[in-house]
Amino acid sequence: MDVLLLLLVSTFARALPLDGPGWVAGPPKAALAEVVERPERYLGQELQLVLQVRELQPRWEGFTTRFQPSTYLALRVWGSEQLLWNKSEHARDFSHLFVSKDSPWSKRFGGLQPHEQIRVNCVVREHLLGLPWLEVTRIVRLKQHTPKGSILHAIRAAECIERNAFALAQGELERALAAPLPTRPREVLEETLTRCSRIRKRLGTGWRPSADELERVCQRLLETLHT
Repeated sequence: MDVLLLLLVSTFARALPLDGPGWVAGPPKAALAEVVERPERYLGQELQLVLQVRELQPRWEGFTTRFQPSTYLALRVWGSEQLLWNKSEHARDFSHLFVSKDSPWSKRFGGLQPHEQIRVNCVVREHLLGLPWLEVTRIVRLKQHTPKGSILHAIRAAECIERNAFALAQGELERALAAPLPTRPREVLEETLTRCSRIRKRLGTGWRPSADELERVCQRLLETLHT
């Protein structure tokens, strides 16, 4: 049995990467929505989140927490999966992401731009007012982002769909997709574009839907774009 165990350990060791840093596991990945929904589950844990920047907060109330404006910076963010052209999604930002002014990451934190995408390691330090209060321990700026232009084109696409102007909607969706978008926003826009193209093809082959049918088609298309 001892010989067998030695062989297994030896085989496993040979399979490990040789570069030391590769052995160190990062914190578990999570979605911001999950952490906000169940903050007590993650209290005291370090997590990795991918986020979209809204703005640096000039003021906030720190209550009895460590997160006081004199010693911390605060950032308002969205989750990477949120669709910023959807009004309800845009309004549902998160305002309890902090970094110590003494942290080596504070300078990068303060230089972030609106709609930029970032990956952060953070610790859930507090569970207060029903929300997690997160302290950043590492931050990486990512190439993906949802620029204002893409948001505006997606909004215009929705307006065109409501007017049954599918050719114009298709053009707006294509322009919205020109940026290196985060995964879910890109998938939603691509799916909407595919369905819009199918509708145009059907209309081009002589399909003439009734007013009720056309309304249902537009509604499904808008649901695709906003969910």
